[in-house]
Amino acid sequence: MNTPHLSEQQAQQWAENASSADATLAAHVWACPACQRRVADYQALFSALKTAPQPAFDFNLAARVAGQLPGVTRAFPWAFIALGGLGLAFALAVVASGWAALRQLFQAASAGAVALGTVLAVSVVLAYGLEMLFRHRRQTEIFLSLPRELQHDGAQPV
Repeated sequence: MNTPHLSEQQAQQWAENASSADATLAAHVWACPACQRRVADYQALFSALKTAPQPAFDFNLAARVAGQLPGVTRAFPWAFIALGGLGLAFALAVVASGWAALRQLFQAASAGAVALGTVLAVSVVLAYGLEMLFRHRRQTEIFLSLPRELQHDGAQPV
């Protein structure tokens, strides 16, 4: 028989599922003691791996990883408030630069419509600011409700 020996990949595939091999390889394996030994070795290895106990760490992996994360900051993100203030200042500058055109628009509109528009604009800005504040508090509460070892326990990196 002139069939070459099984490659490592073919021997592994044969050890896992002999019925999926083609007839030429099957004939070779049945006639070749070296390939039979290789397949038997892989079958023994696969069987041992299936019955081996799951590996376990002898340390708390979560605590080690969490120890390398930055600490908790409970401060409100004042940078976003400052950025919002700058945006408001920019909007006021735009309004001031186009005040003549806006004044004509406001004069044409009734006083009730102008007041309603102003109240709506201020309400939207306040609602967005409050929503940011509540979202920040909620995220902080969620983070602080995590187990202590996931927050930061001072574990040294490996």
